[in-house]
Amino acid sequence: MDWKNRYICILIIVLIYNCDIFAQGKGTLSGGLESNFNYFVRDSLIGAYDIPQYDHLLYGAESWLNLKYNYDTWELGVRFDMFNNSNLKNPNDAYSDQGLGNWYVKKKIDDLEISGGYLYDQIGSGTIYRAYEERPLFIDNSLFGIKLKYNFSETLLLKYLPVNKNIYLILILQ
Repeated sequence: MDWKNRYICILIIVLIYNCDIFAQGKGTLSGGLESNFNYFVRDSLIGAYDIPQYDHLLYGAESWLNLKYNYDTWELGVRFDMFNNSNLKNPNDAYSDQGLGNWYVKKKIDDLEISGGYLYDQIGSGTIYRAYEERPLFIDNSLFGIKLKYNFSETLLLKYLPVNKNIYLILILQ
């Protein structure tokens, strides 16, 4: 392997592993890249045929790039989704698309935290309400809206979550 290929491999590993950028003490940019790659092999014995991935396509891939920027009491986040011949959305068809998967803005003022955008949260163990993501299973049921959280003390906090047409105002003992 020549020096140019080694340099490119090292650069890619460093960027994928951990991307922290500190710019003159103004803020912190961090991110992560998650990718899944699939190689499709046609096999009539297990029923892997008459499906586009196995008959015409050789591979499929899904990637998610998360970026988060922190500055003082602000936090901004964005996720970019990329799919190429993916079988996550529909196992019997190839899906290719790219775009902004989600975004959020968070501001902390003393004991009050205000969040807006696509949010993940749960109430208790998640029986009443749970917004979560499991990207390799194509599950992303985030809440789009505004969340308010106020910490009265280390053991008592109040959450405001507008979920669809229901509004949850929860007093939580930690």
